[in-house]
Amino acid sequence: MRRTGLANRLTPIWLNAACPPVPPYLYNLLRAGICSGAGPRALIPLMKVSTARTIAFDVLCRVESEGAYASDLLHAELTSGTRSGRSKPIKPEDAALATEITLGVLRWRRLLDFLLAPQLKKPIDRLDVPVAVALRMGLYQLRFLQRIPARAAVNESVELVKRARKSSAASLVNAVLRRAADNTVPDSPGSSVGAGLRPAQGLTPIPAVSLDVLGNDRLTSLAPTDRIAITHSHPTWLVERWLAQFGEQRTVALLDANNRPPRLAGALHDPEHRDQIAASLAGAGLRVEPGALLKNAFAVGGGSVVSTSAFRGGLISIQDEASQAVPLLLGVRPGDRVLDLCAAPGGKTAPLARAAGDTGLLVAADRHAHRLRAMRAQFERLHLAGIHIVELDAEKPLPFGKQFDRILVDAPCSGTGTLARHPEIRWRLKPEQLAEFHRLQTAILSSAMEALAPGGRLVYSTCSLEPEENESVVAEALSRSSVQLVSAGQTAAVLAPFLAPGVDPRSLFDSSGFFRTFPGAHYTEGFFAAILEASSQSGAEPLMPPTFTGTWKADLPKTKLIGGHPKEIIVKIDHTEPMIFVDMLFTPVEGAPHRIEFKGRTNGEQVENLVLGTTWRSTIRWVGSELLIESHVNQNDRHFHFRDFWSLSDDGKVLTMLHRDDDLTGQVTVLNRM
Repeated sequence: MRRTGLANRLTPIWLNAACPPVPPYLYNLLRAGICSGAGPRALIPLMKVSTARTIAFDVLCRVESEGAYASDLLHAELTSGTRSGRSKPIKPEDAALATEITLGVLRWRRLLDFLLAPQLKKPIDRLDVPVAVALRMGLYQLRFLQRIPARAAVNESVELVKRARKSSAASLVNAVLRRAADNTVPDSPGSSVGAGLRPAQGLTPIPAVSLDVLGNDRLTSLAPTDRIAITHSHPTWLVERWLAQFGEQRTVALLDANNRPPRLAGALHDPEHRDQIAASLAGAGLRVEPGALLKNAFAVGGGSVVSTSAFRGGLISIQDEASQAVPLLLGVRPGDRVLDLCAAPGGKTAPLARAAGDTGLLVAADRHAHRLRAMRAQFERLHLAGIHIVELDAEKPLPFGKQFDRILVDAPCSGTGTLARHPEIRWRLKPEQLAEFHRLQTAILSSAMEALAPGGRLVYSTCSLEPEENESVVAEALSRSSVQLVSAGQTAAVLAPFLAPGVDPRSLFDSSGFFRTFPGAHYTEGFFAAILEASSQSGAEPLMPPTFTGTWKADLPKTKLIGGHPKEIIVKIDHTEPMIFVDMLFTPVEGAPHRIEFKGRTNGEQVENLVLGTTWRSTIRWVGSELLIESHVNQNDRHFHFRDFWSLSDDGKVLTMLHRDDDLTGQVTVLNRM
């Protein structure tokens, strides 16, 4: 009988991966036949590949084959302390080189491919992913990085191809990169690889180099837009759009900014201890500079911010300054009811929660449960409690009614304002996707407007530079609503107290009143924001409170619920203003059902109800069109304080309960009328 060895069992898994993570020791054993039972063969030696290049190679392969984001993969690789199969922590210099190679290859991919094309018999995008990645990595190091020996750039690229089980392409990678190294600079005495190989020189962008170095007449024969797009490594269709929108000078400045490592900015959450936090970061070996836009922002470099005690303790966060400015445009006040509709990962939610304070209400919503879980972890790091986290589809009508004083809609978008930090976007985005984003964004903004209370304020923002996603969305949504655009002067006054000394708030708004930042001009990513406000209905008839009479049910496994343990809740309400009677039946996942009953008046007077054998002292009052039930309970020498906000949808079919107490982060339950 034929033996089924380790090699036979593992090979199908590896063949399905773009860059199979085969450890060198196992690769040698398999090639020798030791694991497969094929008999002894001579071991094939593999040269050791540096940690930095291994990480960059694996990340780039996954970006290409899985559609993953390089920043997320690098964060996971570099902050875990050790890589798979490695016992030693990753050195800072390895982390820096891995990041530089990964993001540099993604930024300059089109130019690298242009330079590689004459050396290849077929287009590079038709090569196997590991082969294409190795060629780009090697050429990037030769062309762009100083102090990188050509020998290391060439030989380790070849070894990476072998490691990926593409040994048949090793000779191709070796020949192409040796020719590239030979053409990069004159021969260098002492080169250990071969004639013409020496460390690549200079970090200046390739477009600054003479055209003969870039490919003689290959560039000069191209149309001007293609020439700009290739030398600045962007898609031609995107460059054409920006030339028409911004003109040549601003477009070239934008392209240059997209190809430089972005400024790493952070948010300071405890301004009173600014000096101590800065000293702590400096003590960890980081360089700290003041923010360019905001007085509570800072720029940092020279090491890993997320490994510092200040970050772990929730005193700071990593966040672009333009992103930090967006929630400030809302002007949230203590006690405000705030909705962050597309909240994950939670960076903009945090300042909203601090501004609303303990007397306010903040609901953070997103469509994806896994992102909400990550957001909850973020709030725990920042020591933020009392935020109601709910999973919902913001594209559909919201189950809240007109109850929020402030709403933030940081809409999903193309991300064309973030191409320096997320360079892979430029190669994935297609022109037709802009219309898809426009439809989605308009639907989300329209839904959010329906939840805005009279006199309330809403901020719509994106990190896109495209008008289809920005002013066109706002114009379409406003055409179907009484909500109006707030003037730049009003919003600038709200933002001014938060700005760094010398920053004119009017410089951040265009003539139409929109907030805009531009990469390269503001040392930030490209953001857009429109500030909208609902009519206060002065002189109109006062709104009558809704009638909460009926029965609603939540089947929790099918309900968008974060937190909580019951399997089912049925709520029956008998409401004849000002009297209200509530009967709630909870069916737990395990155990017997239990009932909570209480009654009272909606005028705010205190009543006592016996709930589960314990006396609850409660007040019930209207907050706009929302019912607030506030209860105090003393049990086993402990005091509990509950606040429940109840609201009905306009058609009365959906009852939403937002529960908050002194211990829990909060729960949101959506019930449907029976």
